[in-house]
Amino acid sequence: MKKLLLIIFVIACVTISKGNPIATPIVTLSELKFESNGDWVIELQYYYMDNRITIDSIWIKSTSGISRLKQFDIRGNICVLLVRNDSLMSDLNINPVSDSIQIIFSSYGYSHMSEPVTYGYTNGMLKSPRAGQSIAATSNSYNNTYSLDNSPTIGGFNDSTGMCGSIKGHIYDKNNQLLTRTNLGFSGLAQDFSPNPDGTYSARIYSCNNHITSFDDYILPYSGRKNGVYISPIYVSIEPDTIVTVDIHLLGSVVDGIDKVQMNEESLFRISPNPIKDLSFKYEISIPVKSSTSYIELISLSGQKMGQFPITENTGKINLPANTANGMYSLRLFVNNKNYATSKIIIAGE
Repeated sequence: MKKLLLIIFVIACVTISKGNPIATPIVTLSELKFESNGDWVIELQYYYMDNRITIDSIWIKSTSGISRLKQFDIRGNICVLLVRNDSLMSDLNINPVSDSIQIIFSSYGYSHMSEPVTYGYTNGMLKSPRAGQSIAATSNSYNNTYSLDNSPTIGGFNDSTGMCGSIKGHIYDKNNQLLTRTNLGFSGLAQDFSPNPDGTYSARIYSCNNHITSFDDYILPYSGRKNGVYISPIYVSIEPDTIVTVDIHLLGSVVDGIDKVQMNEESLFRISPNPIKDLSFKYEISIPVKSSTSYIELISLSGQKMGQFPITENTGKINLPANTANGMYSLRLFVNNKNYATSKIIIAGE
């Protein structure tokens, strides 16, 4: 049986006649599905927090126009309402390839508009739903979060079944060492996850075009002790029930003392010139590096490794590849396969 995920909203209060505070109702797009004949059906979810509340009108808006519901019967604190073209005062075209859907409703003379749910556009968050799929609100829909859904639940409350794929890979701390602390958990995807003892991870993620730049982290799962940590940005497009491999690189410390370099990085690893103008730079390192496993890595802002350069002396010169583009990069110093320092550089060719 699917696990029910109820959505909790923070309700703003308004004041009407006689000074009685009444909670503003919420009406939001819960799910959109296209039938095999091209007809659409919309599931609205409403939160009716007080028996005194009256919703005067509900409108559906797409890129082609706007139409008002003929009638509706709202009962109870929370429920769903199905809308089809014959539910509206005039036909409304919703394009299955790409469109933008907005819910507008009026209560006590005040109009309320949801954020548009947009799909099918280049660089957008959502792809167009395929046959048998829907676009469904996630359990965080108060943040306007939506996902493709392989298991539509039109007429019932949404759950996460069919809405997620998975990402897996390795997770590295800010010194590019595998993170193996299994008592350290992260949240910020569809599911919380912890590193495995070998530094790998696996997590469920909603089926959309995800752009992830940070996580919440906490010691001991569900302990409530949370701190944010930035990561090298991840851009990953997920389809329901698929798996994508992507490594995660943390940019900050997640637990005091877990990955702090004991030496001052600026005195440990010096480069010149900076900015770099002829695709070469000199380095000076203040710890012994006579090792076959000592090297300097060139890393782009997106976390991609652009080059690895072995070093056997404390001073030297490195020539970068001729196709290295101008921009900002990181240089990471590894000695005996341990990341001791990271330095930012700018490449500004003539």
